[in-house]
Amino acid sequence: MSIFFPLIYLLAGWLAGKTAIDLKRSASWILTRIAIPVVIVFNISTRFSSMSTIIIATAICMLILLAACRLIMRDPVRSLCFSYLNIGWLGLPVGSALFGNDAATIIIAAYVGSSIIGNSLGAGMLSGSKLNLAGLLRTPPVLALIAGTALIPFSHDVTRWCDGLYEVAKFLMSFFGMAVLGIWLSKTTISAGDLQREIWPFIIKSGVMSLLISLLVGLASLLHYRLIADNATTLYLFCLLPPAANIIVLETHYSGTGESAKPITCATCISIVAIGLYAASVICLRAQGWW
Repeated sequence: MSIFFPLIYLLAGWLAGKTAIDLKRSASWILTRIAIPVVIVFNISTRFSSMSTIIIATAICMLILLAACRLIMRDPVRSLCFSYLNIGWLGLPVGSALFGNDAATIIIAAYVGSSIIGNSLGAGMLSGSKLNLAGLLRTPPVLALIAGTALIPFSHDVTRWCDGLYEVAKFLMSFFGMAVLGIWLSKTTISAGDLQREIWPFIIKSGVMSLLISLLVGLASLLHYRLIADNATTLYLFCLLPPAANIIVLETHYSGTGESAKPITCATCISIVAIGLYAASVICLRAQGWW
């Protein structure tokens, strides 16, 4: 059932978008300033020892994709749509349902890594300001990373006293993130041509991600890092994920526009088909006893 929650939240946002009340900016503010930083602080402070390798690897992969995009195109929305993937709000429920607890650990760690890069650099790119170290240090995700690192010695206390707050923030992150996308969708017209235009970028992104993940899995095998080496199927799921719905949240908050709604939605439709085929293949292989 958890697989369908993101779609339910998306539908709720679409219905809200049909009303006269505009919730986009307030929901985006809550996400960027409160919910996402709380999730980052909690995960860094309580799980960094088991997640650090995946967090760092994900951040490096995203930086590579983002740097390559910026060399080819100057459009910040397109660059983010290519490099910032929907790991947390779509990948987590799907991966957990298919692959279990180890998958959840990997996906949460990958989400933290991509969220730090996507939210911090994305804020600068979408606001039109030049990226500099001082400005980067003042962004909510980086401040959350610093706070989480400082709280690592108190991880048991954080788990004890803040677990309820973390669960609320996690729900708000998923609900408001997909709902903001749904609100923009209610005001956006999508055609068959729009879907066709997103197929080729999706294929290119999937190919590049497959290459990076293959290198990561190979390196993990050589270094005997079992969490990655034994869960390659979870990592290859990332190749099929669409752009992060959080891109529309950042765009709404920092520039007040919604240009990313159309490419995110079209890529999500393509991704759902690809993930469905991948999940069916996994289930069939298990049934045949080949996996």
